Amino acid sequence: MILKIELLKELEESPRAKTIGILGVQSGVGVTTMAVSLAGYLSGLLREKTAIVEYGQKTTFAKMLNTEGQGHFTLKHIDYYTKNSESLSALEYKNYDTVVVDFGSSVSHMGDFIRCTHKIILGTLQRLFE
Repeated sequence: MILKIELLKELEESPRAKTIGILGVQSGVGVTTMAVSLAGYLSGLLREKTAIVEYGQKTTFAKMLNTEGQGHFTLKHIDYYTKNSESLSALEYKNYDTVVVDFGSSVSHMGDFIRCTHKIILGTLQRLFE
């Protein structure tokens, strides 16, 4: 019991990263583009230590890493985590200022999306102009 209390105290004292969850209302609305652009802005202009993790159905980051497996890589001072390579709660305590989460259009991780400190939902007006 004492160990649990000490662990909880450590977690309370450790700074937790901001999490920005990005979710699309359908596939192809630009969630990955928005996530990568936002991470670039946070890292490049604001100088925040930034990670981006892919939770959607696509495997864009794994393709960038040139592997089908799990893993992570760093590109231009941003740490990219492939699908299922790291849990969101683990990344929040990994000394990042911000973790950007690409949820794609998947609702299978809705609990994680709701838990994000900031949420962005992307849609399209395409049908209005057809």
